Amino acid sequence: MGRESDDLYGLIQFGGATLRPTDPPTVRRVIGPFPNAAAASRYAIDAGLRDVAVVPLSVAVPPTPAGWPAVPAPRRATP
Repeated sequence: MGRESDDLYGLIQFGGATLRPTDPPTVRRVIGPFPNAAAASRYAIDAGLRDVAVVPLSVAVPPTPAGWPAVPAPRRATP
């Protein structure tokens, strides 16, 4: 990850109880992107969301198969 200003953030909202205490939590939904962690946190508070985690977003993209046109990476708009 880069500097915080380069990262986008999201919220992970977890679902209800698991069957066993050792089971991992269930992800209910992912909300984002937000420009910084504070904005994501503020959204969760304002929306009354519970059981959330604020996390930096990352997207895994598979390599382009041979013969397919390459799509340029998205760029952030500059003010």
